[in-house]
Amino acid sequence: MFLCRVDTLGETEFSQTPIGRIDAGPYGCHTYNKIGGFEVIDIFGPTRGLREITAFYTPIAPAVLGEPESTPTIDDLAIAAE
Repeated sequence: MFLCRVDTLGETEFSQTPIGRIDAGPYGCHTYNKIGGFEVIDIFGPTRGLREITAFYTPIAPAVLGEPESTPTIDDLAIAAE
């Protein structure tokens, strides 16, 4: 699942920039939520019987974003949500 920063949001305009990716290996991830220090991701796939699944967040390199002066983090999402 890619995480995006909303750059423009208007009645006739919308633009976003991918800032990172959540990877849960062979499982799919389709929802991410964060409030305070608590984070939740929704994983789907053949998970019956599993007690633990590891997921990773990987930021997209600033040079790819065209913003060499900033490194995107998962906290960029919290700022955008406020």
